[in-house]
Amino acid sequence: MGNGMNKILPGLYIGNFKDARDAEQLSKNKVTHILSVHDSARPMLEGVKYLCIPAADSPSQNLTRHFKESIKFIHECRLQGEGCLVHCLAGVSRSVTLVIAYIMTVTDFGWEDALHTVRAGRSCANPNLGFQRQLQEFEKHEVHQYRQWLKEEYGENPLRDAEEAKNILGLSTEYQNPQIHLWCPSPVGCGSHQGRTHIRVLASGAPLPSGTSRGAHGTSQTPMWGPCSSPG
Repeated sequence: MGNGMNKILPGLYIGNFKDARDAEQLSKNKVTHILSVHDSARPMLEGVKYLCIPAADSPSQNLTRHFKESIKFIHECRLQGEGCLVHCLAGVSRSVTLVIAYIMTVTDFGWEDALHTVRAGRSCANPNLGFQRQLQEFEKHEVHQYRQWLKEEYGENPLRDAEEAKNILGLSTEYQNPQIHLWCPSPVGCGSHQGRTHIRVLASGAPLPSGTSRGAHGTSQTPMWGPCSSPG
């Protein structure tokens, strides 16, 4: 029925709207909790615990305000040895953003490494530009407090997520072969949706355009504003 939910960490999956209604998939992956984040999020199946967050896939949508309840919902499910599916409509932007925030909290990863971890399991993962900015701000100002809160609330994490995530990155082709990602918010010239991150990829080691800087693993840390000269 669905296109196939993807495992990100043990007990944590990302999928789309159809996956969230696919009883066979849910049963196969022992999913007992569903976090729905989209415009008309609501419970759909009997016998499943839901967290429903009404939110648009818009750069102006504030998802940060939902990070704590999402992290709590996902973590409590996984601590019980059960499976949690996080989904939006396509399983690309909103759901991915919440899962990245969770991974940042249960590991010592910044938002870029957490995104690489998600992409290792779900290659289409691509938060819109506004959500990327929110994750950057979360990394700078809040994630340390969230990690402390999680430890005080639940004790030491028995799930070994930091080790698991590092192993995932070690096997990731994208992570092993770093490239330069330039994010372009403009829908003109690159054919992207408004506010959606459009990625231009340059060969690793290539000179960076003005306004960008090379970060860890070869990724550009400063967005290059303006339309892409060509799709990539």
